Amino acid sequence: MLSKIDELKNIFKDLELKELKYKDLEFEIELKKESSNKIVESEIKTKTKIGKKENENISNGDKKFYKIESPLVGLFYKKPSPDEDCFVDINKSVKKGDILCVLEAMKMFNEVKSPIDGIVKCINFKDEDLVSVGDILFEIEEV
Repeated sequence: MLSKIDELKNIFKDLELKELKYKDLEFEIELKKESSNKIVESEIKTKTKIGKKENENISNGDKKFYKIESPLVGLFYKKPSPDEDCFVDINKSVKKGDILCVLEAMKMFNEVKSPIDGIVKCINFKDEDLVSVGDILFEIEEV
């Protein structure tokens, strides 16, 4: 984790950014540059989950959905490569730990995995869409 933080600091400095927020499955960090050009590092928060459960009313009763949030800013990909099948499709079952998509950030591909067993009910992005931290990538009906 420390090498990732150092890498983020270098990117922050090299691109002469004023503010940078980064969040992944393990931690989140916020960097800001003060008027004196000193980099201020906010508290690093350790992450344990990537989504949240919410109840939604559906015509045939209440069902629990798990909304999978983007842990980072990056490009969304539903396939491991252009000539392969999608990791998941709508109305397909997934098991806990199955790869749902990959997010490309800083030329690194980060897998987003299902935290539960369920059925994919919604995919909110298409290949090469730019996603931000907290964007809802998938909605999975818990089974």
